Amino acid sequence: MNPLKPYLTTEFTETLTFEVEAFKSAPDELLIEYRLKGGLDKIRFPESSLVESRRDELWKHTCLEAFFAESDDDNSPYFEINCSPNGDWNAYAFSSYRQGMQPSESLRVKLVSREGHDREALFRIRISGDDLKKAHHLGLTAVIEFIDGSRSFFALAHPGAQPDFHLRKACLISL
Repeated sequence: MNPLKPYLTTEFTETLTFEVEAFKSAPDELLIEYRLKGGLDKIRFPESSLVESRRDELWKHTCLEAFFAESDDDNSPYFEINCSPNGDWNAYAFSSYRQGMQPSESLRVKLVSREGHDREALFRIRISGDDLKKAHHLGLTAVIEFIDGSRSFFALAHPGAQPDFHLRKACLISL
């Protein structure tokens, strides 16, 4: 498992250990496991959803994310997926760094399992679609909303002056 690090350390982030792992299960399918340990009672999880839906702005609350691209050049196309712990999801295509954002019609995101108890939670997400066949660079990230309304930004690396998951230098995993 790879550790996700908060952009800033706070009293809440100090109570958590956050790890993630990705598995390419087929040329057009990726499985990602996000494991949180520690102060889960400090996290504001979204309400359960009876029907998992494609929704915008999931990143404004607790959200598990992944970014992947064919090239390590910030000016090349890339994709972003968002998955809420309640199963709501979205997938976006970008033409270059934070430009040309559109819903990706080829990618599908599914929260396939969630397990947990008082001090540990595990979320497994399946991403599928033809656009994964070209992906060589992967960045794994998360936004965690805490009970006081604050948010922390977790990533494998934080190469920018601000938390910025879109930077290709944050895509540390090779597929």
